[in-house]
Amino acid sequence: MQDMHGGTSALVAMSGGVDSAVAAWLLQEKGVRVEALFLRLVKDEYSARAEESARELCTLLGIKFHKVDYSGIFRERIIKYFLNSYRQGLTPNPCVRCNPDIKVNAGLEKMKSLGLSFLATGHYARILHGDKAGMLRLFAGADSDKDQSYFLHGLTSETLEHLFFPLGSMHKKDVRQIARKAGLASTIQAESQDVCFLRGDYRQFLNHHGVQDKGPGQMITQHGDVVGMHSGLQNYTVGQRKGLGLPGPAPSYVIRMETDTNRLVVGPREELFSPVAWVRNVNWLVPDAASSKTLNCAVRIRYRHTPAPAVVSMRGNRVHVEFKEPQRAITPGQYAVFYQGDMVLGGGEICA
Repeated sequence: MQDMHGGTSALVAMSGGVDSAVAAWLLQEKGVRVEALFLRLVKDEYSARAEESARELCTLLGIKFHKVDYSGIFRERIIKYFLNSYRQGLTPNPCVRCNPDIKVNAGLEKMKSLGLSFLATGHYARILHGDKAGMLRLFAGADSDKDQSYFLHGLTSETLEHLFFPLGSMHKKDVRQIARKAGLASTIQAESQDVCFLRGDYRQFLNHHGVQDKGPGQMITQHGDVVGMHSGLQNYTVGQRKGLGLPGPAPSYVIRMETDTNRLVVGPREELFSPVAWVRNVNWLVPDAASSKTLNCAVRIRYRHTPAPAVVSMRGNRVHVEFKEPQRAITPGQYAVFYQGDMVLGGGEICA
């Protein structure tokens, strides 16, 4: 585990899943006094089951259980952002917004009110001393398959002083093994791989909340040639191949969506690749990186993307990213996160 910086008590963000349960157990093994927080973000059956699992785990571990209903704030900050992004023809990433702005901030607020030393979560990321000045920095988790630093790039350097990630240097298989040995496995809630507030088709969710697209429209090539009709822009995403229904010897892909004209731009696979991205609203975790006119680093353009070498240039209130090699399906609304080795420099929203 990372250094706890002398903390003797912790609030653990308890979700009912294996990661937060093992995080709490590990802290107890280190002699830390632990209390738990369950954050209710949505009001549905899955959330109710997760809360029940979190309560049972706290009973097994002998730790105090706290619950905060954050569903109203979650609806205002995350669900509205999700809906508005689709209205603008963007592909949102609610988890990038939720992790720092909701989960961490709510946890820190409760931690301080309880007089505890730090907030611990089950994230696969690390907080380490990253330079000669001894400043704490955010680093990728040791398990590259589970690394969640991408979702945490919106944290501030001040926040890092109060955070602790017990699983940051561990691999998922080892975490599961600890859960079995500690007798926690039978109580743990099954993990969800989906966005927490979506149950079923996201398009039904959009329609239910009044996000109506303009209906069918033209499919065109980059040159403006009409090659077919689409069923509604909300049914597509950049890089999509299936469901276009276009004839031809080679498959076509979604290149971009034009919301103003209700047109879907399609083309061959090679047209999906671009050497350039523009990024706005960048949050810098390393001040030296922010003050550089140009920066050589690696850039991740979505969660499962392998960071690619690039030159980052500051251009007014936006950042220009020029990749060494063109990247596939750079998608407006997703996030670009900048890395130096395993250290997170910062990140922001892709706007072009």
